Amino acid sequence: NSTDNLQLTSWDLVGLETINRKQDLLAGDVKDVRIAKAASNYVLVAVRGQFDELKLIAYYVNPFGSFTEVAEYTAGDIGALAMVEMSNPAGHIVTAVRDQSGNLKLIVWDLHFATNGDISIVRLGQAEAGPVSALAVARARNFNGVFTAVRDSGGNLEVIPWKISSDGWTLTQGDEGSAGQIGYDISAAGLARGVGVAVADSEGKLRVMTWESSAEGDITVRHDTLVEGAVSEIDLLAT
Repeated sequence: NSTDNLQLTSWDLVGLETINRKQDLLAGDVKDVRIAKAASNYVLVAVRGQFDELKLIAYYVNPFGSFTEVAEYTAGDIGALAMVEMSNPAGHIVTAVRDQSGNLKLIVWDLHFATNGDISIVRLGQAEAGPVSALAVARARNFNGVFTAVRDSGGNLEVIPWKISSDGWTLTQGDEGSAGQIGYDISAAGLARGVGVAVADSEGKLRVMTWESSAEGDITVRHDTLVEGAVSEIDLLAT
């Protein structure tokens, strides 16, 4: 929020026209934040903390919209952060970060419920790639995994598919796609048989591109490109 604190707010949609604000929770100082559904009535928040540490915090959200912290996990320092919920039955969550060495790193996470009622955030598998200066991540829809869209060390766009084992411990990099030089704004969205990526190109214009992917987790064909006017921020959503 305006004081650089993590703020969670719950909202209630009433019918089709009214949105009511329910509850707020304030936590410590952060530089960046992402949120995803971890399980029924639970959300997982990933933050880049005030000292650049990656921290994951799990919250229970009750029927009245109030938040209760149930678990947290602190990892290494990062310079950029993205997160996505996977579509597999296990409900794993993937963070894509720029680590302290400037490289792309993917980490798979799970919210674990013990038989005694204890809740914990479990770190599963991880994978790394080369240096990046900007990144985005999207869940795949025709294989179990995710796509990362990154600005590489040469300033070019790379779209990398990652196949993830059902237990979340093994990440396998597939054949990637690429395009020309881009700016620092990237957003990605999984399509039925591929991925769409929206970027600010080297001239600051919105450029939307699509690639097809195989069920084995490889990018096979680059399809259409649409170029529109100048943009400063981008968010892409698949319907």
